[in-house]
Amino acid sequence: MNELARAASFFARDLASWKRALVCFVSSSVLSTFAAAEQDSRGSILHETWEQTYPVSENLTLSVQNTDGRIYIYGSDDNQLTVTAVKRSFTQERMDVISIQVAVEGNAAGDGDTATVRTIIPPPPNGGITQDRSGTVDYTILVPQNCTVAAADLTNGEVLIEGLRGPSINARAENGRVLVRNCFTQAQVSLGRGGMDVFYTWWAEWPFSLQAEVRDGDLRVGLPADASVRLNARTDTGHITNHFGEGETDEDQRSVSLTLGQGGESELTLRTGSGNIRIDQSY
Repeated sequence: MNELARAASFFARDLASWKRALVCFVSSSVLSTFAAAEQDSRGSILHETWEQTYPVSENLTLSVQNTDGRIYIYGSDDNQLTVTAVKRSFTQERMDVISIQVAVEGNAAGDGDTATVRTIIPPPPNGGITQDRSGTVDYTILVPQNCTVAAADLTNGEVLIEGLRGPSINARAENGRVLVRNCFTQAQVSLGRGGMDVFYTWWAEWPFSLQAEVRDGDLRVGLPADASVRLNARTDTGHITNHFGEGETDEDQRSVSLTLGQGGESELTLRTGSGNIRIDQSY
């Protein structure tokens, strides 16, 4: 039996086991059975793609942990979790040790399933500085729009969360970029160094909140013309500019408190350390 046949046989047994236990562990050896590594035109970067869909409850709770790469989470109308992962590295040897773990479990209390997505990238053997240290994973994840994002944690890269209306979102990146679009929930989003954009192209009638913080970098917020919200912004050493509605100003400010529209129960809290804050009207 050749290597491909043995790998396919292993995957079939693993899939049957997952169906019984409702828990799926995806290792790099499984990935290789249905997503062959390909090289780009330069012949220097290998990539490997994997995708799987799981039936879940509409009140799913999701946690995602990644080191280098991307975490893109989109809300949908379907009660299913779809995870697409793209691994990249310079060598096949390094590719093979990058592991993706996906676990989906039912909740005995009947109040929603839980899903965990994790990237495991071991350090080079003996910490050798001449060893291949490459390895990124880009996730695109579709979830029910009522999903709770308990954690979306990334070390380096980009986090995007769009179209969620569940109880809460908690997202964090150390270096890179964070984007939040049309998420009407209780959201806490933080970034160490880089840039953050939060945009609403329409406005929900129910109350929601956002706490957004960037330690070293700029924060931009876009609001539709009919937004009704209480907004509080503060920066330690940067400045704040407001290009929204009657409070529009180009004057440098360190602290701004605004009531937009009818105010209401929704609240946005914006903080930066050394970066600037910009408030715009979205279209």
